[in-house]
Amino acid sequence: MTYLLGTLILLGVLITVHELGHYWVAKWIGVEVLTFSLGFGPKLFKRHIGKTEFVISAIPLGGYVRLYGSEFDEKILKADEKRAYLTQPPLKKIAIALGGPVANVIFTIFAFTLLAYIGQFKLSSQLGTIFEGTYAHNIGFRTHDKINSINEVPVKEGSTVITTVQSNLNKPTSFEVERVMHDNSKAFLTVTTSPIARFGVTAHGEVVQQGAIPGLNLMKHLPMLTLIDQGKWSHKVGLKDEDQILKINKTAISSLDAVWPQLKKMQGQKVTLEVKRKGTKAITISGVLPRKAEGLHDLGLAPLELKVHQIAPRSAAETADLQKGDVILSVNGETQTYFHQFQKSVQEVGRSGSPMALLVDRKGKPLKLSLSPKKVNADEDPKPWVRKNFPYVIGMVPTIHAQGNQMLLRAPGIIASVQQGLVQTWTWSVRFVVGIGKLVTGQLSAKSLAGPIYIGKMAGDWLRAGLRQFLFLMGLISLNLGLVNLVPIPILDGGQILMFTIEGIIGRRLKPKVVERAFQIGFAMIILLTLFVIYNDLARILK
Repeated sequence: MTYLLGTLILLGVLITVHELGHYWVAKWIGVEVLTFSLGFGPKLFKRHIGKTEFVISAIPLGGYVRLYGSEFDEKILKADEKRAYLTQPPLKKIAIALGGPVANVIFTIFAFTLLAYIGQFKLSSQLGTIFEGTYAHNIGFRTHDKINSINEVPVKEGSTVITTVQSNLNKPTSFEVERVMHDNSKAFLTVTTSPIARFGVTAHGEVVQQGAIPGLNLMKHLPMLTLIDQGKWSHKVGLKDEDQILKINKTAISSLDAVWPQLKKMQGQKVTLEVKRKGTKAITISGVLPRKAEGLHDLGLAPLELKVHQIAPRSAAETADLQKGDVILSVNGETQTYFHQFQKSVQEVGRSGSPMALLVDRKGKPLKLSLSPKKVNADEDPKPWVRKNFPYVIGMVPTIHAQGNQMLLRAPGIIASVQQGLVQTWTWSVRFVVGIGKLVTGQLSAKSLAGPIYIGKMAGDWLRAGLRQFLFLMGLISLNLGLVNLVPIPILDGGQILMFTIEGIIGRRLKPKVVERAFQIGFAMIILLTLFVIYNDLARILK
């Protein structure tokens, strides 16, 4: 239902804005508007206001404004030429054709300005979970560190941290870090490194090598656990599957990597856990910890992220009989502490070419499985940059619960909001034009194009995410709609602008047969493009 509602709102508003642009400019010039339609095909609703028939039609994939005197075979009296479309001077016809795209751009500026004024929730530059043993941990980053500046340039947003690291491939990069110590005092330190090469994706969908700091994470892995090995301590004290640890002996626990270090200090002592459980408020659980435990497994616990959430059909995991609900314990005898470690183990075993000796917990009992990771062709994957970094897969989806440190960013006033709206609109416009250029030159795959099905999916997803996110999507799609319509393909606004420009240059109207043939070619191109992007959408969603 959310997807249908999101799609109807998105298309309804943006198509209305586009057609109103044509309508208002035509009325301003003095051309009579016969029909204003949202959608194509059979008319579901119609009402006359003045001389214009306003219509809602059955197929909501566009709209149109029918103007008086827009058909070549229409008989136009001399007295009516001022209100007829085709008898207007070329500049006036160009203005009417431009009305729709310009209206879409204005809507984008309005949406981005409004977002700047009311504020947007964005990831802050505070780091999430930095797991021990990762590259990021080894060079000095820690969970909850706040990055204040990079190469002496202040940063607030997490996205700035990511893009700066990506653009600094193999370049010495200095991070000014703020860290809260155990006594709540603050320490300020510098972490310097050169981001190493990893495959990533650009704003235009190109897969390229970018800078990366493996393990540098803006998302905090929640301290959620699952139970293993019936009869162990966790079962005896009453812990349940998917419990989230909030406190250990009054010490707040906000990240998964903090659970075992805190429990390790309390071995042989009574420990009190404050736990968040599904469907209940926080509850308290107490018990004496075993004296000798080497890790969470000895307590009958494992991170929830090592629990299998889903198995892909016809995958290596399915072949090996790995099942939903199984918990990963070890690979080739090595205990798996967190999912990133398991992901690394899969790649190492895949490269070796030998089967993986996998130990899992199934319903409280250990079970041995033999599994051979499969190498995936990156070009066949919907996220080829991920597969280039992690080419071996087993077809398992983990149960990861993570969240970022959000902050509300607002412009300091209306003028600053308008400035941000204009800058953001210009930035996305440049990205669009560059992307079109790369499509034409073959630098960008046509598979990156999205159609109505995928846009509908995005509309539902972003509506669920919140009204701010949905408004941003509306602004972005509106800009794309406006700019796409300026592409000089006959039947689009850009094609009409091109033809009217030619009329202005040669000093006469184009012959009806020439215009008709151009429209036929343009219509065929649009139909073929529509079928292609729908195929893209279905392939992307099915994968």
